Amino acid sequence: MLQTVLQPYSDGALYVEELVEEGGWEAVNETMTNPPGSTAEVIHRNPDYETRNVTFEDTATGDWETYPDQGVDGAETTGEASMFVMFWYQSLEYGYPVLEPETSAGANVRIHTQPDEELQTRANYNYAHESTDGWAGDELYPYRAGDGDDARDGYVWVTEWQTTADAADFRETYVEMVTAHGDDEYEAGRVYEIDDGDFPGAYGVVRDGTRVTIVHAPEPGGVLELRPDADLAPPATGDGASGDGGTDGADGTNGDDGSDGDDGNDSGSDGDGPDGSSGPDASTGDEAPGFGVVAGLLGLLAAVSLLARRSRD
Repeated sequence: MLQTVLQPYSDGALYVEELVEEGGWEAVNETMTNPPGSTAEVIHRNPDYETRNVTFEDTATGDWETYPDQGVDGAETTGEASMFVMFWYQSLEYGYPVLEPETSAGANVRIHTQPDEELQTRANYNYAHESTDGWAGDELYPYRAGDGDDARDGYVWVTEWQTTADAADFRETYVEMVTAHGDDEYEAGRVYEIDDGDFPGAYGVVRDGTRVTIVHAPEPGGVLELRPDADLAPPATGDGASGDGGTDGADGTNGDDGSDGDDGNDSGSDGDGPDGSSGPDASTGDEAPGFGVVAGLLGLLAAVSLLARRSRD
């Protein structure tokens, strides 16, 4: 999506300005030599921004297979900017106030389009919000199963956060997003199913400490096959019983002990793919591009040129 591509250009100028104020043009030159490795570094203007390696073990059963040649070792990194745009886009396109459910969709749109800080030469955009603050890393693994008319697509998206509170905020907002496109309330510990619309399929959302794992497949059984070790049960049937007679694996809490209970928030929004636009949509495992050194370097180059012109005026 265009808004994700614009992030390094929008935040880059303010980041460079802060680098100049704190370390002079030597700091800018150093950043040009070693450009930001994530959108989070530029969003929060922190050259020492903490990230982590995301560990992943393929535990899928059935005939699910990863794409080993996809991205790096079969995975793509999404990044904080794409996550923010994913949530924000629900207000713009569908009228769902996902980032701040207690306000209107219009107010949610303005979180991005009307930031407090403005550039002198053009409009600026905001990409920071508590729903995605604290991003420490993520990897999205697309999967495929079957062939021809029986082919199925899915993905496992593993996200890491700096604190358990950061992880809980992201999970809560993601659940808010998914349930907006469904007809049922969200039950912690169960797979959530969307019957129709732009994002049909089944979604599992599990938090374990600072990690939030999201699993998607066309049907609930596919989610359980993709991540059989996840603490997830099938959706409840109409009479309130589990689809397989199982019980809800969640303990109903969502505190700092790392448990993944119900956050009590079911007003919902969309199950869009993690890049905030076309990404891995609700029925495919398409790639979700992350920040990329090239985009970051181009953004810094544009910002340096802007500040250089400003200093001569």
